[in-house]
Amino acid sequence: MSDKGKKGASQADSLEQILKSRDDSEKLQSKLDDAVKELGEKKALLEQSLKKQEDATKQLNDLTAEYGKLKIILDKDKELKDSLSTQLNEIKNKTQEVEEEARAFKKAALAKDEILITKDRQLADKDSVISSKDEEIKRLSAQIGEGSAKIPALQDQILALQKQNEDLKLKEEKLNAQLHDTNDKLEKLRVKFRDSGDSVLGATMEVEKLKAELKQKDEQIASLSGRLGSILTGGSGVITDKDKLAELFQTMIPKTQRSIRFCVPTISSIETLGLLPIIKGFPRTAVVNISGDIKATDEHIVMDLKQKGVIFTQYDPKDRWVLNRDGEEVIIALEKSDGTVIGFFSNEQRIVSILNTTIMEPWIKGIKI
Repeated sequence: MSDKGKKGASQADSLEQILKSRDDSEKLQSKLDDAVKELGEKKALLEQSLKKQEDATKQLNDLTAEYGKLKIILDKDKELKDSLSTQLNEIKNKTQEVEEEARAFKKAALAKDEILITKDRQLADKDSVISSKDEEIKRLSAQIGEGSAKIPALQDQILALQKQNEDLKLKEEKLNAQLHDTNDKLEKLRVKFRDSGDSVLGATMEVEKLKAELKQKDEQIASLSGRLGSILTGGSGVITDKDKLAELFQTMIPKTQRSIRFCVPTISSIETLGLLPIIKGFPRTAVVNISGDIKATDEHIVMDLKQKGVIFTQYDPKDRWVLNRDGEEVIIALEKSDGTVIGFFSNEQRIVSILNTTIMEPWIKGIKI
């Protein structure tokens, strides 16, 4: 081959290489473009991914914060749950205790029901007793009415006895004065008789007359003394002195053996008269009923004696002094508004029986405490 031919062949090869190179370049450019495009797409995806990552990070932070809050709430809920569990256990324990108490109460209630049935029977028996007592109270009330009607007459008799007593004392004083005058006259006659022998007979007659008069006066004084003694001494008597009344209470009450019933104007009189230790010293079998006006300041007396079985009755009128000791001795007296008293005492059985219904008035009209 000639040089021209070789040169042409060389140029053809170069052109072919250039074309091949251009094709390769275009392919590379196309690949580059595709790579740039793909890179852009990947960049966009990366940006989206980063944005999502930021959002996810933010959500994660939010969730972390929310988780922290929820954890705190859960911890509190756990504490509350533990507390509620403890309370529930306590409630269960208390429920068991209440159930046990309920069973015990039910058992006691059944026992009480049996007791109540027994009590109902006893009450039924007592109702019949009360009915009979009501009849007896009505009868006693009627007797008290009769006794109360007799009180004014008794008071009039007592006043009459007092006046008679005063009259007797005045007569006794007058008779003593007359006796003294008679003795003076007799002494003068004796002197005259010694001085004058002529009037012996007349003087003797005068002396005998004065002796007879003196004897008569002595008999009158003895009679008046006897009548006065019958009023002031013996088993019965009139009471017009409050100190004497108090002395009678203090004398009669300690002699109690079986039963005593007395009324005083106010319950504080028990302490004033020194009767509290006496009553506390009664035999255990003694039945003691006390009536009178009970004030708040007398509570210690009532509570102290109630332990000994003493029965108290509230009686409002503050004018009554009465006593019945073993059915053997009685006192009945009224205290006036000025503090003076008028009354009567006796150990005569007939008088005690008569006055017994009148004595019952403070307990029938009063209120049992």
